[in-house]
Amino acid sequence: MEKMIEYLNRILPVVGHCLRDKTLAFCNLELTHTVAEAFARCGVKKLIFADSGIVWSGSQMELSYGRRVSSLSVGMALERIFRSHNRFEKEWEFRQVHDLSGLCFENLDLLVGAGNFSECKEIIELAKKKKIPTIVFSSFEGRRANSVLSIVDVKNGLNFSIFEEDKKFESGRVDRLNLLEAADLAANLAKAILLRGTEYERADIEEIVYQQRRNNVIFGRDAWPWWVLFGSIKSRKKMLNLLKRKSNRDDRESGRKKSLMIIGCGTGSLLAGEAINHFQRILLVDCKNFSIYNSVRQLVGTADIGKSKVFVIQRLLSQRLGGKACRKSNKLAKTVWKGNIEVPASELKIEDSDASLEKFRSLLECFSPDVVEVGMGTPETNYLATGILRKLKIPHLVTACFPLATHYKHIMVDGDNGPCYSCLQGSLPIDLEGGPEITEEQREMFYGFGQYEEKTQPATIIETWPSVHSALRLAIQLASKKRQPWFSRCLKKEENCFVGTVNVVRKDNYFLYGTYLPGQIVTFSSKELFASRGTLKCPDCGQVYWIKKDKIIK
Repeated sequence: MEKMIEYLNRILPVVGHCLRDKTLAFCNLELTHTVAEAFARCGVKKLIFADSGIVWSGSQMELSYGRRVSSLSVGMALERIFRSHNRFEKEWEFRQVHDLSGLCFENLDLLVGAGNFSECKEIIELAKKKKIPTIVFSSFEGRRANSVLSIVDVKNGLNFSIFEEDKKFESGRVDRLNLLEAADLAANLAKAILLRGTEYERADIEEIVYQQRRNNVIFGRDAWPWWVLFGSIKSRKKMLNLLKRKSNRDDRESGRKKSLMIIGCGTGSLLAGEAINHFQRILLVDCKNFSIYNSVRQLVGTADIGKSKVFVIQRLLSQRLGGKACRKSNKLAKTVWKGNIEVPASELKIEDSDASLEKFRSLLECFSPDVVEVGMGTPETNYLATGILRKLKIPHLVTACFPLATHYKHIMVDGDNGPCYSCLQGSLPIDLEGGPEITEEQREMFYGFGQYEEKTQPATIIETWPSVHSALRLAIQLASKKRQPWFSRCLKKEENCFVGTVNVVRKDNYFLYGTYLPGQIVTFSSKELFASRGTLKCPDCGQVYWIKKDKIIK
């Protein structure tokens, strides 16, 4: 049990032990498996899988976990994955039933389902009959809206679901990124429902969903993939119009023939786990080993604690590809590959020394990444990498988390075009000023002033995944020659700083960072950020901004 407490340490300030004894059921695991995994990572030990399907080649589950789960029943596959990831848990309670008719609803705390409109309607009807809190979602391409979600909680007055409307919608092909982001939002809302009445209750969900009765969500549109609408029975017409309107856009985003470098393989491990489905080469760079605190919200399992981050991730990615992988090495990196997929790994420590920076340059020249994701934890270390990337004209993305993981930010740099990382960093600082309030105990525990060696933010994987999946979408766009209109528009306006919301925070009479709905991502331009901090000249790239009478002239 002591090891389990250590395993859960980084999520306890967010959920405590409130989820430990909850019982959750999931149906259509092909679409809901990431939500199930999220709660297994939050300490939930009682999980029911109402699905008799098989993991088939090319399925969403195989894309998530690799060929090792192929041909297994979906329930058995998830049980194996969860047990393998967390070997400290001795109280797992898994149950598998053929379908929803086999569920026992008496002790069920939440039901999560997904599918096309007719499938979701059946789930909703059963949820109302049994009076069980339920979340269902559907994700598709070829529509103006990317995804739709409904929360039904009859006992608390949430009776209306958009899925009950007598309308026909083709299900079509499911876009991978749209599905992941819909599942992220579903997990976020599900956690809020389960934490109602506890000290971790979400004030934003309480107001939006339960007080205003806005329990149906439209997520993603042509013009903006993170557009969010929380709708009620009064806005059903608007929601239905968005769902029935077709789009000519191509949702499918892929960097399959491109190369991605990930610097910092903590949260970056989750990015690598999904990027292997989108990029041809994943180059891993990190000098640290995994600790017991990493497993709860990173790719690595408890069996690999104490081992090198990059080589553990490399092994896990090669296992997903299936079969025997080929290996080679040089002075810069050790590489494994299978078919067209290549995963080099380097334990290079990027630091302020000529030898380190020269080796980093050599690594970039050797593997020529199309895009680089930088997440080394502090602006000081990030500057070292981004300065060189800027000079070499390599597109890059810097990701970071705000206090208590209520928000996250991505700063993207298109090679040597537009503002650089140094231009934008510091304008929305990751510090305690202006952010969510935390206790002195939390400050000591989670910001590196106490017993823990690594600075970190308390968060579950439910807070982490939205940042990872949005970063992946941006990385694909940065690496692509054919960019989508919404992305090109951001670059043209120099809106290079993206701030995403997991938990809405109200400060006095305003919303923190201007976001007022969960799942939202807003952008800040270089002009807005420079105006906020009054900087005249970027010390790195040399761009000069003149601020006069609240106007900026570049």
